[in-house]
Amino acid sequence: MLFCFQVVYAQHIEDSGIEHRNGSNYDGIDVSSYQQDIDWEAVSKDHNIKFAYVKATEGASYTSPHYIKNIRNARQHGVKVGSYHFMRTTSSIKSQFENFRRSVNRDEQDLVPMIDIEVKEPWNRKELMDSVAAFAQMIIDYYGCIPMIYASSSFYNNYLNPYFNKFPLFIARYSSTPPTLKYDAKYALWQFSSNGQVDGIDHRVDLCCFGPGASVKDFAFRRQRHHKTISELVIDAGGVANHEVQMQAPPQFKATKSDKKKKKEKDEEKEKDKKKQQDSEKDSKKQDNYKQKVANGIGYDQTQYPTRRIKRESTKIIDYRAITDSIENAKKLEKKNKKKNKDNDE
Repeated sequence: MLFCFQVVYAQHIEDSGIEHRNGSNYDGIDVSSYQQDIDWEAVSKDHNIKFAYVKATEGASYTSPHYIKNIRNARQHGVKVGSYHFMRTTSSIKSQFENFRRSVNRDEQDLVPMIDIEVKEPWNRKELMDSVAAFAQMIIDYYGCIPMIYASSSFYNNYLNPYFNKFPLFIARYSSTPPTLKYDAKYALWQFSSNGQVDGIDHRVDLCCFGPGASVKDFAFRRQRHHKTISELVIDAGGVANHEVQMQAPPQFKATKSDKKKKKEKDEEKEKDKKKQQDSEKDSKKQDNYKQKVANGIGYDQTQYPTRRIKRESTKIIDYRAITDSIENAKKLEKKNKKKNKDNDE
């Protein structure tokens, strides 16, 4: 499954052994935009190819620009096709499924949808299992069928086995030796090479073959009227695995730097508005208190003589310190006048 070469290569290298030497023994292929324009008429003449999986989406936003052309041209030339999604751990499962649903038409599928799982970090094992289960449930609800699960043999054994052993499995192991899965898990498909050469495809392509006793019928797209639920499909490990899976909402994802910056700016703006509102209320309260004092005849209007009492509303807000200073000055002036008058009398 090719898109981000470094991630995919790093995962596949774990399961590499001796490259499968007999390149003519294959039953199907999987393709992505890496293969670019494909001549499906030429591909259809290869009698080894009984099916093809085509990459549709990745994460919450990426859609393969070659997907629609590939899926339709392949069907037009009689190649049975299915669509797959490369699951990321950096966006919500719901947004990823919506990306897949928008791109993948139920009426254009010959094979069940496939979930490509090659990355775990930063999730722990339980978060990964919960997220795969959540994505699978959405596919079951919308497409009415049980999805295929793709992973390398080591990745599947370490993180998904045995919980998803009832699902059709597409296991990658680049070797002449078939994959070995714990707890007697069975695989429907084995991807044994990434260096296949097929007429009609200019680039190297992934080759795969059926698992023991498997055929296209095992993962053919048939919408079930009464489909199973995740709780019926996910195996109760009975203490075999280290974690007991619980079907719950997928993990809450960490915000990106951009999200954090936007949130910080929004919080700062809210804090400013809050402070502005508080200051406004405080000023309004002061104004109301002063007007009430003026109405009761205990306020002072600085436009008049400082000691004169008034019983009307003032049109000007007075600073209480200024009022106190005016009263003191008036008292001093009155005392001075009295003294002056007394001196004159004498």
